Amino acid sequence: MKARMSKAGPKYYNNINNRKASTTMAQLCTNYCALNSYFHQFGKVASPYYEYGYGKETVRYFLLECQRFKNESMKLRREVGTGRMKIVWLLRNKSMTSHTMEYISSIRRLQSR
Repeated sequence: MKARMSKAGPKYYNNINNRKASTTMAQLCTNYCALNSYFHQFGKVASPYYEYGYGKETVRYFLLECQRFKNESMKLRREVGTGRMKIVWLLRNKSMTSHTMEYISSIRRLQSR
């Protein structure tokens, strides 16, 4: 049985005007991003845990759980609504892209190491 290719990805990413935002969103969706859980797999960091928290630094932790960025997270929550503070909304909904990218930019955590 052949795997069916999704048309949603290209359609979504092609509608993001900013190449950096498109790349960042794709990296977060695929978990191939500059977070400790990813770098730890390749021995680039000693631990998959974030230095300021108690959880493994995954995309979920980064966007929804990290207490270090509490103020930025509260602002994102106000902008998107409490019910939309879910990975699927923040990373796969066109109307949320600008809010998600504003959060990411404000904390400057995904810069290359």
